Amino acid sequence: MPIEVSQQSAAYIDAAVASGAFQNSAAVVDHAIGLLREREDAVQRILSRPVALPELPDFLVRGADGHVSFRGRRLGLHLVLERHFGGDSAAQIQERFSSLQLAEVETVLTLADRHRAALQAYLDQQQLIQRLLMDDAHRGPSRDELRARWEERFASPAGPVA
Repeated sequence: MPIEVSQQSAAYIDAAVASGAFQNSAAVVDHAIGLLREREDAVQRILSRPVALPELPDFLVRGADGHVSFRGRRLGLHLVLERHFGGDSAAQIQERFSSLQLAEVETVLTLADRHRAALQAYLDQQQLIQRLLMDDAHRGPSRDELRARWEERFASPAGPVA
C-alpha cells in the first residue's frame, strides 16, 4: 500500500536517495519508521518504571501514561516544577501560566517542597521523555528557506528579517 507524503517529506526522501545513503525511497521510509519505533520503545521503557508520587491535590490528574496535568487544562505539572526548582516564586509561576490560580500554584509548591525527591524524579522522567521526543524533531524552516518560499510564491524579495 503506497504511503502519501508531503512535498517536504518527498524532497527529503529524494535527497536521501540522491546522497547515496539509501538505495531507494522505500529504504528511507523503512529507516524512518525504525527510528520512530526505537524512540517509542525508549519512551515505553521509561514509562514502565513509574515514579511514585505523593497523593496529589484534586486539581491534578495523573493520566494512564503517568503524565500529571492540571484538571481541565493541558498544562503539565512538570512545567510548574521546572519553574519552581529553577527558583521562580509562586507569583512568577502564576504570571507565566495565567490559567492557574495562585492558590493552586502555592499548593503545588508546598507539595514540591514536602516531597522534593519524588517530584524531582518525576520531573527528571518527564524531561527525559521530552528530550527523546524532540531529538531530531523538525524545528521548522530556516530563515533562508522561508525567504526562498516567499520569493517563489510572490515573485518578489521578502522584506528584511530582524
